[in-house]
Amino acid sequence: MSIYFDIETGPDANALEFADVPQAPANYKDPAKIAEYVAEKRKEQVKSAALSPLTGKVLVIGLLVDDSREPRYFEGNEADLLADFWLYYNETRQRGESQEWVGFNCKSFDWPFLAKRSLKHGIRPPRLFTDRQYMLDHLRDLRDAWQMGDRQAPGSLGVICKWLGLGEKSGDGGQFAELYAADRQKAMAYLCNDLLLTRKLAKVLL
Repeated sequence: MSIYFDIETGPDANALEFADVPQAPANYKDPAKIAEYVAEKRKEQVKSAALSPLTGKVLVIGLLVDDSREPRYFEGNEADLLADFWLYYNETRQRGESQEWVGFNCKSFDWPFLAKRSLKHGIRPPRLFTDRQYMLDHLRDLRDAWQMGDRQAPGSLGVICKWLGLGEKSGDGGQFAELYAADRQKAMAYLCNDLLLTRKLAKVLL
């Protein structure tokens, strides 16, 4: 069984509380310019808050199982969706089936983000990495498969899939949180497309 997954995140309400306080360069002397510099850096921190589990939160987890056409989504209150997701994850592992969980850049982003946000809510995630910080064998990262040993190999999911003629992304993941708040249907269509691209790429690389 192959499970293709992707997560979408957004800034947490108290993101700036856990972000480093920006410091103006030492050559800044004018208080007004210092304040302007700090304010601008704060704006940048808010924009990038969704990329860190310290300042972001999980909005949606999407799954495609094998060749199914309909995704499964975990959404709502973050603590509840994480608890439900890990319950599903553990159930699939306990079935004893041969399976793979497949994502793109999931080793560096998705799995650590899910695990750390779970700890925030007092939820103990299952073991995902070995003591040497390698992902367990049933977890597959398509970025690793694409790099083929070249850790500097460029390419995002969208770029690689477009280059291979598999399709294109339907939007910008950096704007997912705003889109999700304004138009859930369009946001979920974007996530569904990402899941489909992940599955198509997996069939080429794995």
